[in-house]
Amino acid sequence: MRLIDADALDETFSRLNDDGWQLTRGDHKRMESVLFEMPTIDAELVIHAEWIEDGDNQPMSCDKVYCCSNCKQNRRLESRLTNYCSECGAKMDGGEDDG
Repeated sequence: MRLIDADALDETFSRLNDDGWQLTRGDHKRMESVLFEMPTIDAELVIHAEWIEDGDNQPMSCDKVYCCSNCKQNRRLESRLTNYCSECGAKMDGGEDDG
């Protein structure tokens, strides 16, 4: 599934008609009708971050300490890092935010 901005698409239909496409007013109204009858979903902004190794690791500990690049909360992890921060919910893929 791919989310789109229905209002922006409607504006694009209007602009195409202004640019010489052979869309009749009826064609535009039919496309608009289909577009605005489509179901909608509630989307949530995804915050992307990454685990950063904290430089304050305890020298006598075999555990490493990491922090979330978004909320900066430290976590002592023995075996593996999770895909999401349990403090702020950021997705740990190092990508760019959606918003």
